[in-house]
Formats: sequence, C-alpha cells, structure tokens
Amino acid sequence: PLQSILERADLSPALRALLFFRCGWIHGAAKRIDQELADYTRCIKLPSAPLDRIAKALINRGWTYGQAGETALALADYTRCIELPGAPVDQIANAFINRGNSYGQAGEIALALADYTRCIELPGAPVDQIAKALVNRGLTYGKMGETALQPADYTRCIELPGAPVEQIARALVNRGFAYGEAGEWASTICDSTRCIELPGASIDLIAMALVNRSWANSNTGEPALAIADSMKCIELPGAPVEQIVKALWNRRFCFLKQQATQSAFDDAIAYAKIVSLSELTERASSLLRDSAHPTLRDQWPVLLQTISDRLPEPDREKLQFFQPVARVLQGEDREQVFRRLAPEEREFAEEVLRKFDPE
Repeated sequence: PLQSILERADLSPALRALLFFRCGWIHGAAKRIDQELADYTRCIKLPSAPLDRIAKALINRGWTYGQAGETALALADYTRCIELPGAPVDQIANAFINRGNSYGQAGEIALALADYTRCIELPGAPVDQIAKALVNRGLTYGKMGETALQPADYTRCIELPGAPVEQIARALVNRGFAYGEAGEWASTICDSTRCIELPGASIDLIAMALVNRSWANSNTGEPALAIADSMKCIELPGAPVEQIVKALWNRRFCFLKQQATQSAFDDAIAYAKIVSLSELTERASSLLRDSAHPTLRDQWPVLLQTISDRLPEPDREKLQFFQPVARVLQGEDREQVFRRLAPEEREFAEEVLRKFDPE
C-alpha cells in the first residue's frame, strides 16, 4: 500500500520522504536488505526532503551497511549526517556514537574514542546519547589499556541526571568489572549489588552483575556467597547463555575449592554442553584434569565423551592423550593399553591416572 501511495504526484516532499523512510524500515524488519537500502537512498536523494528525515535515513542506512559488513560505507553515511548543515543535534549525537562504534569494530580505537568524546561535549546532545557515549568511551579506554580512566566515565554516567536506567545499569556492571580487574573486590560487590537491585535493569545486565559479584566473592574468601550468586544467574529466567556459562565456570571453581567434587563435576558436564566450541577447545584439558578424582572413576569417561562429541574432528585430536585414561577406567587392562602408547603418551596417562589412585 505504501508503494502505491508513493506513485501519487500530489505528495509533499515531507510526506514522500517519510514514506520512503517507512518503506525502508519495513524492508529492514523483513530482512530485505537491498530494498531497505534503496528506500533509504531515495529518501536521502529526494529534493526538498526535511533535514531531520535525511539525517535519520543516513543513520539507518549506515547501520544497515554496518550490519552487512560494509564498514567504509557505514562510516561515510555517519560522516555525511554529522556534516549535514542544519541536521538536528540528536541525530548528530547518534551519528557520532554509531561512527565511534564502527571505528571500534574496525580497530580504529583512537578514532572511536574521539567520536564518543565529541558526542559527550556536543552542546544540546540528549542525555541518553551522552550516557551511551560515556559508557562506550569507558569501554574503549579499557581496550586501549587505560583502565584507570574507565571508572570516571562510568561514574559520570551513573550520576548523570536523567540518564536511562539501562545505561546506568551498564555503567554499574562495567565499573564493577573494572574495579575487579584492579583487585578492588569490595567495590565490585557494591556496584554489582546496585545493578542487581536497580528497578528496570535488564535481565542481561542483572545476569552480568551476578557473575561479577560471584567472581568478587570467590576472590574474597566467600565461596558460599559466590556459589549462591552463580546459582541465581543460572536459574534466572531469560539469562543469556553466555552468562550462564560464566556462572557455571565460577561455581565449578568454588565447588573445587570446597572439595565438593561431585557438584564440581556436575557443573563441568553442564558447562561442556553449552559453552562455545572455541572456549571448550581452550578449556577441555583443564576440565578433564580438574575432574580426575578417586570418587569420579566411573563418571570421568562421560565428561571426556561429552566434550569429544561436541568438538569438530581437528580439535578432537587434542583429546587423544586422555583416551587411554578412559579405557583404563572403563576396565581395559592397563598394561595392554600402555603397551601401544608412545613414551610421552604413557607419561601423560600415568600422571592423570594417579589422580584417580593417589595411593
């Protein structure tokens, strides 16, 4: 219906620009990227189109280019919006943030930092955009290794009158993590708790705060509190898998400290089933070594099989040194198994098996 209306000759430039913009948005929602880009382009090129509509179309087209991996085109559109004479301040601020994000994704950290700063210092910039730029600049300082500068930006966001709850929650999580990286665990616990208790904070950020607080408690000699927070994250409805994975890893570590071997093993199995393949490949050896215990002789091969089933063939080969251990635990004759091993394989298998038979 919108396309048929666009064919009318009596439409005002403002209405025609709005319809092109709406068509672009509809195509984007339906993943029709080529049509989406074409309609935003028509809006941008339309003679006498309102400046605010052109600015929004440039930002949306830039975003679409960015999602399609066309970073150079995305940067060009954001720059056009920033330099557009008469463009509304809120759209210029939005373009600075988006261009900063694109620079950051392209590894141009200094340029990203500069754009966030320009947004923060832009006269008349909306509070929500300033808050977002402060959080993004804080993260960017971290990427540059300027970790001492991070808390200041997060604090400015937290204390900014009228800042959106989501940005305050994000700043609390990020500041808490930065404090933890500096070993200031009490401050991590404080910020994490504030986020968890903040009305309106998203489930994603509450889950991140629970993971951070668990991490801090485990580093301050409070494994029971750390386990409780990890459990809250794991059981939180709608919690992202990424945070559940971190919570399982943290809780497993605390169970190991408490010598709660079976509980640690159960978390190792759960972790191995949902963690990303890249992380599983990196941590498979640690999981298997940590789970080697006299009480887990019958269960340990299950963990090895769980990990092996998930990994692609090239990465599965990295587990070959553990296979003789599983065969011995499953009842094969030790001497027969060891006879077929190379010296380094035999030494490795003996080391792991000693964990099951410490005597």
